[in-house]
Amino acid sequence: MMVGTYADVVLADAIVKNISGFDQDLAWKALHRDAYEEYTADTSRGKTGLAHYKEHGFVPVDVGIAEACSRTLDFAFADAACAAAAQRLGKLQEATELRLRSRQALRRMYDPRRGLMGRPKQTQDFVEMSPETWGFCYTEGSAWQHSFPPFDLELLVELHGGPGQLLQKLEDMFRVPAYFETGSYQAVIHEMREMLDLGMGQYAHNNQPVHHVPYLFAMLGMHNATAKLVRQILAQAYSPDGYAGDEDNGEMGSWYVLSALGLYDPDAQLHIMRGSTFEFGSPRCVSMAAAI
Repeated sequence: MMVGTYADVVLADAIVKNISGFDQDLAWKALHRDAYEEYTADTSRGKTGLAHYKEHGFVPVDVGIAEACSRTLDFAFADAACAAAAQRLGKLQEATELRLRSRQALRRMYDPRRGLMGRPKQTQDFVEMSPETWGFCYTEGSAWQHSFPPFDLELLVELHGGPGQLLQKLEDMFRVPAYFETGSYQAVIHEMREMLDLGMGQYAHNNQPVHHVPYLFAMLGMHNATAKLVRQILAQAYSPDGYAGDEDNGEMGSWYVLSALGLYDPDAQLHIMRGSTFEFGSPRCVSMAAAI
């Protein structure tokens, strides 16, 4: 989640929720530019690999662009969010185009042989590599940590062949031993050690790509599974001495606060599709008050 344009998701979410205090038209211009602007010599602007993403429907792993799979998934997340914002603003052509682009990316990435996201080449064949191998086309993780993006649960269910099969794969994530191959990192990095220390299989709570995963069970009807996992994570991943992981933009702390409150905020696309605001989890306190 570091090789995309996640400010797009924040802005799109604000548009979908009709939050006031900013210029929505100006925000949409910025979102549109991010969605369609090609890579430029100034790497602080544009999306590296966007031309390939638009041509192939994904960023192939064999075109010389680092972290291609993570780029594809990050671009698809932004597309889904921007599509939801476009729909809210009545820009139906862009909404349709971006939603289709986002869904195509997931279809291209999914490897049905493994039931996980793969490493697709230009030919759409997949590179044969252990799903526990970190790096190469994935950022700070392996296929396991990047295979359950939250922005299109309906399509994930379809790709897996039904909700039961997706639930089985999600359960596998917590059952598969916390094993890894260092891959392109060539040495153990702290994210790998922290996954081992947590002891919850391939679930690596110390980094952003999996924070939504425990709540997918509830979104698929298994609320008890979500409650059990959330309470386990609250107890094992956090302590008065601190917590392991990258507190990028405050996401580790905010996950704890929201989960202790028993709340999870789904993505903008779900707000559009279901009209929901929060998914309910497992509150840790009998009563609480929050000042915002």
